[in-house]
Amino acid sequence: MLRRLELFPHSAKIENGELLLGNLSAQALVREFGTPLYVYDRAELDEAAGLYRRALDERWLGKSAITYAGKAFLNTRMARWAQEQGFAGIAAARAKLN
Repeated sequence: MLRRLELFPHSAKIENGELLLGNLSAQALVREFGTPLYVYDRAELDEAAGLYRRALDERWLGKSAITYAGKAFLNTRMARWAQEQGFAGIAAARAKLN
């Protein structure tokens, strides 16, 4: 059976019956920002980007670049993160850009 926390970032844990994400209380985040609330763990995003970069370097003989799929989730902060990672760009549907 799948453990519930396997669906969350590696930093997720339960302490004193409370869900913590990156050492932040999920309840406190909901009180501050309301729901629905999307929480991304910066350390986990950085780790995943590094894994992709290393995999491409090790297995792809030609020139390569990583592009963030903006359709997955896009806001100003996520676009800035993708730029900080050196991604080639942000892919989005043309209709959404017009």
